[in-house]
Order: sequence, then structure tokens, then C-alpha cells
Amino acid sequence: MVIMLRNCFVIAAPNLDCLLFSNNTTVTSNIHLACKSTFQQFRWTSGSRLLSVSLHQCLGVSEINRYASVLPFPCDEKNKLQRWECKNETLFGLVGEDIYFNWGNNYSETTTLRSTTVLLSETFTLGGNAFGGPCQFPFLFMKKWYSECTIEGRTDHQLWCATETDYDKDKKWGFCPNKGWDTDPVTGVQYQRNVLSVLTWHQARKSCQQQGADLLSVVELHEQSYIAGTPSGTTLWTGLNSLEADSGWGWSNGNPFRYLNWAPGHPASAPGQACGALNTARAAQWESSECGKKRGYICRRGNLTNQVPPLAWKDSGFCPSHWVPYAGNCYNLQRGKKMWKDALSACHKDGADLASVHNIEEQSFLISQMGYSSTDQLWIGLNDQRSQMFFEWSDRSQVAFTRWQSDEPSHANNLQEDCVLIRGKEGKWADQGCEKENGYICKKTGWTQFRWYCYQIGAQTKTFEDAKKVCKESGGNLVDVQDSAYLVSLVGLRPEKYFWTGLSNMEDEHTFKWTTGTSVEYTHFNIGMPGMGCVAMTTGMQAGLWDVVSCSNREKYICKKRAEGVSMTTMATTPSPTASCPDGWVNKDPKFCTKLYKKPKEEKKNYAEAKAFCRGVGGDLVSVHGPLDLATIYDPAWIGLSSLDSNSGFAWSDGSLSFERWRFGEPNNYNDLEHCAEVELYDGRWNDCFCEAYKDWICQIRKGVTPKPDPTAEVIVYTTTDDGWTIYNDTQYFLNHDQLTMEDAREVCHQKKGELAVITGENERKFLWKQINRGSWGQFYIGLTVNLDKSFSWVDGTPLTYAAWEQNEPNFANNDENCVTIYKSMGYWNDINCGVELPSICKRHKDFLNTTVAPDPAPIGGCPPNFTPFQGRCYKFVTGSDKMTWQDARTHCINEGANLASILNTREQAFLTMQLQQHPQDLWIGMNDVNLEMRFLWTDGKGVTYTNWAKGHPSSSPGGRFSSHSEEFDCVIIVGSIPKLTKSKSNGHITPFLYKDSNIAVKPTTLVPNSFVKFGNESYKMQTMKMRWDEARKQCLSDDADLASILNPMTHAFVSLQVDRHNKSVWIGLNSNLTGGRFQWIDNWRLSFTKWAPGEPKSNQACVYMDIDKTWKTAACTENYYSLCKQSTAIAPTLPPQFPGSCPEPKRTMSWVPFRGHCYSFHTYELESWAHASVKCLRTGPLI
Repeated sequence: MVIMLRNCFVIAAPNLDCLLFSNNTTVTSNIHLACKSTFQQFRWTSGSRLLSVSLHQCLGVSEINRYASVLPFPCDEKNKLQRWECKNETLFGLVGEDIYFNWGNNYSETTTLRSTTVLLSETFTLGGNAFGGPCQFPFLFMKKWYSECTIEGRTDHQLWCATETDYDKDKKWGFCPNKGWDTDPVTGVQYQRNVLSVLTWHQARKSCQQQGADLLSVVELHEQSYIAGTPSGTTLWTGLNSLEADSGWGWSNGNPFRYLNWAPGHPASAPGQACGALNTARAAQWESSECGKKRGYICRRGNLTNQVPPLAWKDSGFCPSHWVPYAGNCYNLQRGKKMWKDALSACHKDGADLASVHNIEEQSFLISQMGYSSTDQLWIGLNDQRSQMFFEWSDRSQVAFTRWQSDEPSHANNLQEDCVLIRGKEGKWADQGCEKENGYICKKTGWTQFRWYCYQIGAQTKTFEDAKKVCKESGGNLVDVQDSAYLVSLVGLRPEKYFWTGLSNMEDEHTFKWTTGTSVEYTHFNIGMPGMGCVAMTTGMQAGLWDVVSCSNREKYICKKRAEGVSMTTMATTPSPTASCPDGWVNKDPKFCTKLYKKPKEEKKNYAEAKAFCRGVGGDLVSVHGPLDLATIYDPAWIGLSSLDSNSGFAWSDGSLSFERWRFGEPNNYNDLEHCAEVELYDGRWNDCFCEAYKDWICQIRKGVTPKPDPTAEVIVYTTTDDGWTIYNDTQYFLNHDQLTMEDAREVCHQKKGELAVITGENERKFLWKQINRGSWGQFYIGLTVNLDKSFSWVDGTPLTYAAWEQNEPNFANNDENCVTIYKSMGYWNDINCGVELPSICKRHKDFLNTTVAPDPAPIGGCPPNFTPFQGRCYKFVTGSDKMTWQDARTHCINEGANLASILNTREQAFLTMQLQQHPQDLWIGMNDVNLEMRFLWTDGKGVTYTNWAKGHPSSSPGGRFSSHSEEFDCVIIVGSIPKLTKSKSNGHITPFLYKDSNIAVKPTTLVPNSFVKFGNESYKMQTMKMRWDEARKQCLSDDADLASILNPMTHAFVSLQVDRHNKSVWIGLNSNLTGGRFQWIDNWRLSFTKWAPGEPKSNQACVYMDIDKTWKTAACTENYYSLCKQSTAIAPTLPPQFPGSCPEPKRTMSWVPFRGHCYSFHTYELESWAHASVKCLRTGPLI
């Protein structure tokens, strides 16, 4: 007997002593073992040989002799004495010889082989150099035997085999199957094109079958087009054949032969050409050929069109007189001769169609139970009139079965044989000219009974109104649906897409009605429905769902009528007329009462919680079936409408939908997550929204029912640490509601021994979303950042294995959104500029006390060539002819590892202003409002902590808000011609630019020595001893200098840096006591540039100093401050002579400035109407 061991077996005597080959290759019997030693195991191999698993040798005999010993020999595919076969279930011997295996004198019985032992199928190769030849097992490779495919010798780990016994000698090889498949993206069918193989048709088919496939079949036009892309110049086997006796052409995998693409002259009439090939050199047309020729081939697997379930046996139904029932359909054979189109019209008059045949059972019924005769020639519905050479049924049902006569379909002599009939003893099919006259077979759906009703499927496609009319003429109506299960069983597997039901909303867009007039108490709308139109039931994968389509569409339909002789009993469900609503509930309609539950923010519920609450009190979320219901709804709240089943549309929680009132553009299923409905506050219309959002809700309860007490909601309480962190899964989280830039938010997390939140899974994301959902802030920073290559990284180095982006995010807007936030609305993520000030979420491990945040590595000191250092940063001015748009300038900076400059404080502004002396041009800086109009941000993500806008800026256009300019002014320059100011400008302008490298640090600048420093044409010295104003001036004069005058923004920037280095206030050269009671520089320069602090100058303080905030302030001249001296060779211009006379003495609120013959007093800090200002001036004597 044979005992199977996985892919191997042992040969055993009846007492289970096993045939065993020891290492000296002698046969030993009577060894009673467990039959599991490799020395006892055999397997079938190539050429009907038996291979010893241990020795890699083949079982054989040395001669044809009844008593020859069975021994292992080196495998030789040409040696006939090594070929074995099962003679029958009990005899096992040499192929073609009357010599059988026997256990010798000890046993009289021969070895018994069980039927589970099968010969090894040939394994045909792909690729390689063997042209598709079969594997030769065993084969010798590098002095080692292999009895199956191997990856040895290959670096790509693909399985291969030799096609000759000694690979080292012949070098013939190929890949083992399951390689090289391509997939049609439309149908999902896979194809393997073996253009280099050379196999017979039968060998090619076996190679495909070994891979769970079959030779190519082509049943659709799309498939032919896809296959036509095969490299040209070769002829390849397909599954096309006429090998079955007395039958026409067909496909080897059983697919219907409905599409013809023969090359001219084919199929040939010569005998023996019974297999079909595809000639890629002739536009992939088909040719008949002898099956023994060797060619390449195409395998196909998946999506067999003949795998339509056979018609299940149904109740025969009810058929009219003279019609024969079968499997729910009715058939009528007519021998009156008509042309095909006339036969079709005759069937239509009876509400039928020419017969379609979908399986062998239906074919057998037609020729056995319809009175069919072998002399009959009868039209059926198959034809190729709509698309030549592509056959389809006149009733548009799927072509899943064909039964052609020999040499059919022929299209003989290139005639238009476009219609099909059945004929002959077996009723096989042939194509024929449609104008010829024959008998015909009609087919229509019979009435079938289910419970109290009968149903019929219309045989023809009709508009909604025509279908309604036909059903009424047959004594019924278009079907109204109370339960879709039976209807799904009736039409679910049919090939048509739709069947009309009796539901529509054509009378009122918001209300659906059945044609029978019955109330709508059940719906099953598809996703994205309903709309306005008529309702059709779907088939196939979405069988039973309802789509709203145009009533003018032509679809098949379902009629329904009451079965004869049945009576129905119904239960009264209408409440008592005296039933009223409980306290706190309001009347909704004759059956129900409603109640709005309006709660504070912390008590609102998501959809599931609201639904459970309503059911807990004995009702349900409210369902709305008419506009009057909306009178009780005042605020946004959950209603009972949802589409939680991803395959269905919206339906009420009580199972109905006969009315709709969506807001414009809704439902839109935003983010593919809006599956529940709320009613809007302002107009009572509906909106689909996220089911996990927290809202108020509206319950309904049947009248006469006493509500149960409000159920107590289970509230999840999380443990909170003493310092305010929430604990979740051994991790702690902190919501920082301070609005900070991302950099500052991260610093806060570090101070609290944490980090910006890293979200590693869906549960954690939902937990955090629920923490922020009830708050007022729209989004929170988390610890995800965007890299230069637009990849993402968590700030703590955690690998990014989970992401939850908001719809259309990340959008990398303006290429400067390098940080990430979590939205409060649904908890999904958004990329954003790091400089936007927002709240944030921190996260730390429960053992945070034992951990410290690793500091950022110190940057390398020094600046690259052409960069200027300042306070740990490096700056470069790109001027001259190197002009670019803002976007191009930023790209240039990024490519050099820097970015357009951000100016974060007065020190940086002062430094850059000084540098503009050498670069007197307008320069791009990094500020812009590209993403959001008039919200200016730095493109490097730094927070906006300082601005220095020029007058009239920022502005969306140069002429202000009412300008007619079409350009958007989104980008910002630092003005070189009027330094120290920034202006908005169109990013299409070509401008030089300024950028800085924030990754390179320099040593902090040390304090300058106590000596004069050259700046421009002047020299300056900081006197670091505090003294009175007059003492300071005296000291300056002793150095041939004077207290400094600040005549322009450049000088102010320079002085600001000196003040910043010392962090001390300094006297400057303004003293109204020495200049006629008005402020004028003591070196005689006019006061044309000022930087007064708010509320300055004060009239009762004469001396002026620059404070550490870089503004000018007045003080008593006896105060002690540092002072700044200035040496200059420039001579102040001489003022024109004044007319005789003097101005009034200054008072507390008024000082005077002489000019020519008049005195002027300027009141820039007082706002008055012209009339009041005129009165004030008159009181002092002068006029405005």
C-alpha cells in the first residue's frame, strides 16, 4: 500500500513493513518501522518516475524480467525501465509492461496503491532559455540534486528549475510558474503573456492550469483592447478551440463564446485546425491552427463570466394559458414563421421577449419540455445587431452561456448573420440572417406568490409612467416595499442595474409617495440618496438599495397585486384619540410627541449617546415626515437621520424616510465621516455631520406612553495629576490654552518635563480629540513637523507610523506650513505656519521625573562667506542685478540652507537698517500673508513679535482697500530708499532680497571699547559714567564732540544697537532750554526725524534721553544717565532769518515754534472737531 506523507509517500507491504533503501542502495524488507524515515520516502517526478527522497535516485530495474530486483538508479529520463504506473487500484508496475511490483517470496500479495497517489504533472517553465519546456526532476546543479524548484544560484530569490537532468552540462533552465502576471485595472483580471515559450496547445493549457488559471478567453470588447497591447510579432495560444465533438467554437475555461475577432480566412475549413491563437502582428486577431504546433501562450485568471449562479429552482409561478412555466419564468414556442425583429415585436406584445438561455439546465428545458422537434428552427434573443461580432441578449441579460453548433458562429461568406436560432436534434445554436423567417420562443417572468401578494418582473424596459400603466393594466401596481428581503431574492442576481418601484417625489420635492397611496413606513436608500425623481431598486453587490433616478429613464420594473383567495389581518397601531403628550413634551403629529434636550456644553451628547438616551426614556430620536414637524425645533440638535451603514443612504432610526429638507449642498459627507444628521438653527434644514460631535438632541415618544426617568450617562473620568495633567494609558497629557507659536509652545512643554504631543494611533487621537472638542479653540499644536522634502517627523524622534490628515491636507500652502495642528471639529490634522499663535497639547510619560528633555545640539560657530554675523545669526544681502520674485527668492535661500529674513526685535531691525547704508535698495524679507489675507506671518515659522510698518501699510493694494488694483499685495519688503520701514508688495514684482541662516551661530558680540567708533561720516562714543545732561555735554565738548544728534533712521538704528549692548538709557543732544523753548538739536541741525515715545515730549521736561526701548523721552536735566557723544565735520544748514519779535512762553499744554513772521503750536495728540479746535485757538489769540 501507499502511505502519503505530505508530498511524499512510502511503499508498504500489507503488514506495514516499508520498502527501504539504505546507503548501500540494497533493498531491505521486513523492517517494521514507523514509515517516516527519509530512506523509506518516495515521490513522483518527471517522466512517471519514482524518486527516492533520500538518495535522489529513481526506482527501476536493470532488465525486463519477472524476478528482476527493484533498485535505485541514477535518474535517466530516457530509460523506460524507470517509468512506473498504477495498473489499477491493486497493481503497480512498469509502464507498458506486464511486470508488477511484488514483495518477493515472503508475500503472495502485490503492493496495493490507493487512489490518492497521483502522477506528478509536468511543470512548464516561463522565461529562461528553455522556451517553456517542462522541468526535469531531479536535476543536477553544481553537483547537487534537486527534486523541486529552487532559488539556489539566484540573487533575486526567484524559483527556477532545469529542463535537462544535468544543468551543468546543458544549461537549459526556466522560471517556475506564478511569475509575470499583469492586472487589468478595470476588471481586475490577470494575464500572463509567455511570448518566448514554445508549447503545444495542450501543454500551454496545462501550464496555465498549474497556476490556477486557464488559457485566454475574450468575452468583452474591453478585454480584446487590453490584450491587443501584447508585444507584436508573435502568435500566441488562447483558450479558443472546437475540440468537443459536434460542437462549435468555445473557450477552454467555459466562458461564453459571444465575441468574434477572426482574422480574414479564419477559422480555416481544413481538418485538424481545432485550436485558436492570437496573432499580435495582425491587430491581435484570431487564427485557427493545429493544436500540436508549438507557440507562446497567454494565461488568464479571475472574473469568469460563466460563473453566474444557475437559476435556483423556484415555484413555477403563475403563467397565462399556453405558456410553460420553468424556474419562475414563462415560455411560449411559436412555429409561425417571422423575421427576427417581427418575432421580437410579437413577444413584446405579450409582455415578453425572445428567449434568453443562461445555463445548460435552461437549454435542456427548452428542447425537452416545450414540444421542440429536431426539424424546428426557432429564433432566440441572441444577436449582434447593436455591435458587430459581439453577441448579446435582446432582454439585456448577461451572456453567461453559449451552445454553438459545429462550425458556428460562422457569419458565412461575410453575410450579415446577426441573429441566432436553435436547431437540430440537440437544439444547438447557429447564426443566420435576421431577415429570414423562422419560428421563435418567447420568455417572460411569471407571477410568483409571496405571502399575500403576487409579483411579476417586467420583461421590457419602460419609463416610470409607462411601467405604472402596464402594472395597472395587469390588475396590480408598481411594487410598494414593506420589506426588501423577498424582492432582493427575486431580482438581486439579475444583470439589469435597476427595477422600478412605485415610490417617487415628483408631486412634492420633499415628500415621497407610493403609487398605491399607502404610507411610507420603510425605506432603504443607497448612499448619496435621496434626490428628486423616481425610486429604482438596485441589483448586484448593492442589491435591495434604492436609488432616485430620472423618471424618464427606461428600466425594467416589478408589478405587485393581491393574491386571489387570501385574507389579511392587521393590528391597529393608531393611538387612542384621547392620548396626550406627557408634561414637558409637545405634540408632533397624531402619533408622537417630541422634546428638545438643550444642555450646557459639558452635557451635550454624540449621536449614539443621544439615540441611546431617547430609547432609554421609551422613545427614539425624532423622525421628521413633513414641514409641520419643524415647528417644534428651535436649535441645532441631533435628529434620528443617519447613514451608519456605509452601503446605504440616510434613513430614520425608526426605519422610515418619506420627507427631506436638506440644506443646500448637503449631505456632502465631508471627510467621508459625516453619517449623522442635525437640524439647523436658522431655517430648520438638515445637515450631515460627524456622528461623534457633541450636540443637543430631540426625542420623540408615542402618545399614551409614559416616559421613563432620564437614563444616567456613564461618564469616563480620567485621573488628573496634582499639576493638572490628564492620565490616559500610563501617559500624561496637558492642554496649554495659552496662544503661542509652536516654538514657544514646545518650550512650555519642556518646562513641564514633557514634549508636544506625539500621536501614535487611532485610540490616542480620539482621546485627544474628545479632550479639545468641547472647548472654544479651533486647533491645537501637536509635535509633528514638516521636513524640507515634505516628509514628516515627530519632534521626539518617534517613527511616523500613523497619520490622520484632514481632507485636502497637508496642502503645504505657500511652502511654509511646517508645523501640524489637530482640529477640534473631527480630530484630524492640518499643516500650518509655525508662527501662528495657538493653544497646544503636551505629552509626557508617567515616569517623567526620571527623564530630561535632550537639549538641541549646539550649532557650529562661524558664518559662510558673504554672510554677515549678528547675535548668533548670519545674514546675506542679495542686491544689484540678482533680482527675483518673492517665491523665487525664498527658494534660493532654502537651497542655501537658509530662508528669507525674519525680523524679530528692534535689535535685529536696527542692525539691518545699518547694513542698508551699503545696500540702498528695497529688499524682500520673509513676511507674507499669502495663506490668509492680512494675517502676516514669517515664512520660516517664527512668531510675529515685532513689526515696523511704513505709513499706510500693511495694505491689500497700494491704493488701500478701495483700490481697483487686481494684484494681491501679499509679500513684504524692507525699504532701502526710506530705510527702516516695511511695506506689503505683490509677490510678482522682481526685487533683491535679504536672507539669514538660522542654523549657524556665532560668538556673542562683546562690548565695544570706551572710544570713538566710526559710522558713516561721523564718529560716536558711549560715555559709561552716569552724569547730568550738562555734565555729559561738557565731557563731550572736551573730546571735540557734542551730545549726539540723530538725524535719520540709519543713525537711530546705530544708536539703538549701542543702547542695546549696554542696556542703559543715554542722554542725546536735545534740550529745549537751550533752543528757545522748543526741541532742536544743540548742534543746530533741524529736528526732521523723531522717535518719541507715546505721550512725549512733555512740556515741563527739557532734556531728552533714548530709553532702552529705543524711544525718546524727556526727563529732568538733573537725572543721571549714560550719554552718547558725536564727532562730525558736517555743518548744519543756516536757518533763514526770523522776523523781529518773539513767541509766547510755553505753557503746560502749549509750546510755540517761530517761522518767518508767525508762531505755531502743533497739537498732534489731541483729537477735536474743526469748530472746537478753532475756538481753542481763538482763546489764545491766534487762528488755526
